[in-house]
Amino acid sequence: MCANQRRAVTDSIDKITRSLYEGLRPPERITVSQWADKYRYLDSRQSTRAGQWKTDYTPYLREIMDSLSDDTCQEVIFLKGTQLGGTEAGNNWLGCTISHDPCPFMVVQPTSELGKRWSNTRLGPMIDTTQILSDRLSADKSRDRANTITYKEFPGGYIVVAGANSGASLRSMPAKPLLVDEVDEYPTDVDNQGDPADVVRNRTNTFGESCKIYIVSTPTTKDKSRIEPLYELRSDRRLYHVPCLKCDAYQPLEFVNLKWPSKQPKLAEFQCTNCSRMMRELDKLNMLPQGKWIARNPERAVRGYRLNSFYSPYGMLSWASIAQEFVDAGKDPTK
Repeated sequence: MCANQRRAVTDSIDKITRSLYEGLRPPERITVSQWADKYRYLDSRQSTRAGQWKTDYTPYLREIMDSLSDDTCQEVIFLKGTQLGGTEAGNNWLGCTISHDPCPFMVVQPTSELGKRWSNTRLGPMIDTTQILSDRLSADKSRDRANTITYKEFPGGYIVVAGANSGASLRSMPAKPLLVDEVDEYPTDVDNQGDPADVVRNRTNTFGESCKIYIVSTPTTKDKSRIEPLYELRSDRRLYHVPCLKCDAYQPLEFVNLKWPSKQPKLAEFQCTNCSRMMRELDKLNMLPQGKWIARNPERAVRGYRLNSFYSPYGMLSWASIAQEFVDAGKDPTK
């Protein structure tokens, strides 16, 4: 055997040995936020901040995402304002599941059409830009028969995308993790089978207490909202408290403390509930990273997170914009 042949045999043995080692090595233990910071990439289709995902940009999402990888927690409810990343937190959970804890995963959107749109505009780009996901499943539907817009296979599991307006899709397959997105937009009844939120919960029965459910939504009309009573009556009712940069008193950002001079909503600032100091929009850069979630009903097992749009990262939805919207709405209930 010549030197080149011996080198080729040695290289082959090394590759086989590495493959066996990788197969025997236990999966990396990682939380959802750690997974996102290590593996997730965003492109311009997904975010105005394309590039490596950074949980530090939306620090309030860290605990929510890590609750989704906590074996002691079975259900997470996120009642949120706009532009806060609630759906992206669920997408990161899905990505972490595909690569580190594969199993049957179901995503439910308000309608079948919105489910297809989510698959095309959120799931597909996430697979394309995140190498660890594209290594495990192909986003190219035309060449991969196992992958369609609403069903995708990967080693050890699959993703089913269902619409809350379709009883057939809700009953299609069992799921261990269940992402219930924008539940306030669901119909009250699906194909005469009852509340779709209840129908879809039955998909997790196969897995008993090892299942995990994440329900996320922006609330609609107060007395007709689904997410609000779930948060208020079932969960431990957590609020995100941030410190005043003058007196260090922790407090949630509530509308009653948003102040502005008469007829000048563009000058809106928050007033500290302890020292009365006015907090500026720019203070978000220091306040949000120091924030912490505090439960008002810690005895409850379901983790519930409530976050309004005042916490939107600096440079996105501003306090002044929210104040102006409030002034423009006046007493019109449709606004």
